[in-house]
Amino acid sequence: MGQSDFRCDLAVRARGQPRYSLGVMVDTETYYENDDVLERDLLRPRLLRAFGWAVVPVLTQEWLANPDGVM
Repeated sequence: MGQSDFRCDLAVRARGQPRYSLGVMVDTETYYENDDVLERDLLRPRLLRAFGWAVVPVLTQEWLANPDGVM
């Protein structure tokens, strides 16, 4: 979800709501291709929060080890 090079891996909105309110950022291959840790881990989530989104990072290793805990 997104425009240009800034993408959110999963965007969630409540049923009946016109706007997204939750962004899930996953450590995909693209995540690791971005060497700018400041942009990747701080600025992108901060931008989404500025638009009223909650942001949740999900690391693949954590998901595979404990999906119920991640949820």
